Amino acid sequence: MHYPPDFHPLDALSECIAKAAFLADTVSFIAEDPKYDLSPKGLYGLGLYLSELERSIEFVKKKLEEKEA
Repeated sequence: MHYPPDFHPLDALSECIAKAAFLADTVSFIAEDPKYDLSPKGLYGLGLYLSELERSIEFVKKKLEEKEA
């Protein structure tokens, strides 16, 4: 996700927490039953979701470092 320059880092952090919780729920649900084996497209989708989460965390880190400087 691309955040506007004035987006508060705590709002972005809140989004990161929600995304991480969703991801944990999804992985737990898949792990509960072997019939929910992920296809290559499903794994690719999870990879994209993780990449988006990583970008969000990097945004928060950068903004907080700017505020400290």
